Amino acid sequence: MKLFESAWQEDWEFYERVLNTETNKSEKRKIDKQHEFFVPKTTGLYSYMLDDTVKLDKQYGSSKAGRDKFGLSSPIEHHIRDEYWNEDSSKVLYNTNPRIWYIDIETRVGLSYKYPTTNKKVKIRIENKEQETTVDKLREIFYDNSKYKSFEYFNEIENKWESLQLARFMERNSGFPVPEKALEEISMFQILDNTDNIMYLFGTKDWKYQDLYLKYGDSAKFLKEHQQESELPFEVKYVNCGNEISLIKTFMKLIKDKDPLILLAWNGSGFDYPYIHNRVKNLGLDVTELSNYGSVSYSEREFKGLKEFKVDVKGHYWLDLKDIYKKFVFKNHSNYSLNTISYETLGDTKVQHSEYSKFDDFYTGVYNRPTNPTDEQLKMQIYHDSLEDKDTTDLSHSEFVWYGLKDTWLLKRINERMKLTDVMIDMIKRTGTQLPDTLGTVRMWGQYL
Repeated sequence: MKLFESAWQEDWEFYERVLNTETNKSEKRKIDKQHEFFVPKTTGLYSYMLDDTVKLDKQYGSSKAGRDKFGLSSPIEHHIRDEYWNEDSSKVLYNTNPRIWYIDIETRVGLSYKYPTTNKKVKIRIENKEQETTVDKLREIFYDNSKYKSFEYFNEIENKWESLQLARFMERNSGFPVPEKALEEISMFQILDNTDNIMYLFGTKDWKYQDLYLKYGDSAKFLKEHQQESELPFEVKYVNCGNEISLIKTFMKLIKDKDPLILLAWNGSGFDYPYIHNRVKNLGLDVTELSNYGSVSYSEREFKGLKEFKVDVKGHYWLDLKDIYKKFVFKNHSNYSLNTISYETLGDTKVQHSEYSKFDDFYTGVYNRPTNPTDEQLKMQIYHDSLEDKDTTDLSHSEFVWYGLKDTWLLKRINERMKLTDVMIDMIKRTGTQLPDTLGTVRMWGQYL
């Protein structure tokens, strides 16, 4: 049996993703159909819904041929209706238990650089040994930390050797990371897979206090006498990828291996998704590896003074959980930050990190010991270690990893508490549409009627 999952258009052709229930794997198939429309004909078998005296005949052809006709529908729309949909929703052939990924990323702030993909020849010097290479190859040297410390680039304009940070083909961003530029390094991927019930964490450092956090959760940061055991409802797999390129390749390999149908991120459309796409592109990697089924497209536009992004990954639904929440939860909030919605929906919050002057300090371990600590801060191990001038880097980074883990866990808890994707799946079963259609108004009902 084949269960419908998604469908899309590439150039002038149409494709679908279906779940083969015999192999329990998804497949890509071409939809070999034309547009459907209806034309007036006295012997027609169909009637116009607003005037049943008007008889209609069903025909097929190009979108141009059906442009001014009744009931024009795309090959995708009538293919779903004919092959998978039924007025009795219990007989609809949809995959109603898809693999969902709750996803989040962390990035450095103002410290990384943009590499143009180019074959421009440049001179470099490593440990006083000169060699010629290309800008495109510099990535490999930059992300090898042992070489990075002694790496120099010859500035032909000023006729002198400079460290990599000053190289003129680098671009630096001094503010918070912006997705349209994606200049900063992605420091961690967090993926919670609902099918395997595994939290995948891909970082670039060792998670030194992993066992402590997996045992005590939020209280792992406290002194021993204040710790309380807290069992996570999922398995955790942390991988130290060593550098950003390996990190991204590990993420793309997981996409290939696990093949999620749905990705959910909070403000995903406004940050995570365009950032991932543009960072992959900036690093010269292949963005099509973000999809197992086809192409990946990206666009941006200005709307009411704000920049909007669209990342279309064929065969997968990259959806914004914040938009879904706004659509289906009829409740006003002071704002729609993940922290606010988590507190008002779950009574829980994100991990706080006010002890760090900048978010990047949280990652690197530049702990700013509070002069007037709160009762909670007085219980923290890192506070007491800093009083004794101990190195707090590993403690800080371990809390940073927990911060990312908890953010992603909050997404799953919000979705399950409010039954958001359950509602969406029920809607598309009843109307013969696709998940993104539920976030609009006209398309879903037009298809149903």
